[in-house]
Amino acid sequence: MKKSIVLDCSMTLRWCFKDEANSISDKTLEYVRRHGAIVPSLWGLEVTNGLLQAKKRGRISLDGILEFLELFAKLPIRSLPVTVADCFTTVFPLAQQHNLSSYDASYLYLALRERLFLATCDNSLQSAAKQLGVLWIVK
Repeated sequence: MKKSIVLDCSMTLRWCFKDEANSISDKTLEYVRRHGAIVPSLWGLEVTNGLLQAKKRGRISLDGILEFLELFAKLPIRSLPVTVADCFTTVFPLAQQHNLSSYDASYLYLALRERLFLATCDNSLQSAAKQLGVLWIVK
């Protein structure tokens, strides 16, 4: 049985912009449709902020944002908590060791904790995930 994956904001936002989408992001979207994804609770805030910033830059319309928010709401994406204790005992060391933001380290932490692969387009996060054996590679 195939498992869910941990999905980060950078991969999610690729689905919103044709100039950023590629075969990996397309295959990841299809995988999420079929098997679901796990995200830390900050994912929704990161995604909506990314869409708001793109709207300010004229990359997407309000109708476009609403269309993608509707898509995301239909996907089997489940949010899991990253506690304050998790942040201090595990996320912080991961961020420091791999030179990541605490936000990015929370995705890595969730992938490690849940024993799932991490789908990301962020180069630093990909490098850390690869080192730790949790990088999502689509073939």
